[in-house]
Amino acid sequence: MMVNNMAKKSVKIPSKLLSAALAAAVDGVVIAEKSGSDFLIIYTNPAFEKITGYSQEEVLGKDCRMLNQNARDQDAIATIRKALREQQPCHVTLLNHRKNGDAFWNELSLSPVFSDEGELTHYIGVQKDATERVNQRKKIEEMATKDHLTKLPNRRYYNEEISQLWGVHQRLQATIAFAFIDIDEFKKYNDNYGHLEGDKALKAVAKKVSERFVRSGDLVARFGGEEFVIVTTLDSDPDNFIEALDELRQSILDLKIENKYSEVSPYITVSIGVFYGVPRKNSRPSDFVDLADSAMYEAKRSGKNQVKVVNNVENGAFKPAS
Repeated sequence: MMVNNMAKKSVKIPSKLLSAALAAAVDGVVIAEKSGSDFLIIYTNPAFEKITGYSQEEVLGKDCRMLNQNARDQDAIATIRKALREQQPCHVTLLNHRKNGDAFWNELSLSPVFSDEGELTHYIGVQKDATERVNQRKKIEEMATKDHLTKLPNRRYYNEEISQLWGVHQRLQATIAFAFIDIDEFKKYNDNYGHLEGDKALKAVAKKVSERFVRSGDLVARFGGEEFVIVTTLDSDPDNFIEALDELRQSILDLKIENKYSEVSPYITVSIGVFYGVPRKNSRPSDFVDLADSAMYEAKRSGKNQVKVVNNVENGAFKPAS
């Protein structure tokens, strides 16, 4: 029986065949030569040009960082720098820019090449355009954390974010404020105007909420049903926050969404409950949820279409804000 020994010995592949393989590859390939602290491009294949828009002639002798010059503030960049510094391989997905300025997500694998003496001489980069995959993943993540009707963050997103916010305020002993917003007489509205009109009303109210509280540190979410939540840091007098909430209440009334079955107003209104304080060490986010919810129900009992603030700290969860 004849045995094929081809696999048992090293086969020298002609450079022409290797060049043809690189030219046929669907992934972009970049070879960069170490030059001091830089890595200068000495080869790119046709797929690199297809992905980036840059021809080989345009990038030869250029530093590899040219593709991310407009997006340096990324965790992936730090990962790459660490790998280069330690002469290690790495695999990242980072935001790059094509020749025409369009952003794309680049799935990049970097591998070091060493001389016979063990000296780093080159890095080989293999890249894929991962834009479609990254965007699809982001879309799925957004669907999981965003309310499909109002486009506000949903209860799941709130639950994920509030623990971190709470921990920061506990550690810094900072004042945190929580507002609970509930549309008045909304069941009657749905029963008499129909759920389609109810959905329109919810979207209109959500839009006002999101327009009024836009700071990066504000946590705004649809809590469920006709309820919305706002959590924020109080950097100044709490009266400013309470005033902003009352302006929100008025702006919702000013929408003049008819609700002739309401006992409060001929238009859609909201009741808002507020609680603020400095969270104590062993307290939980649910402590201030309960207190703000109580404030909201007090607003309901007091006639609705108003803002109520609870200052009760007897449960020990909070210290009064200084």
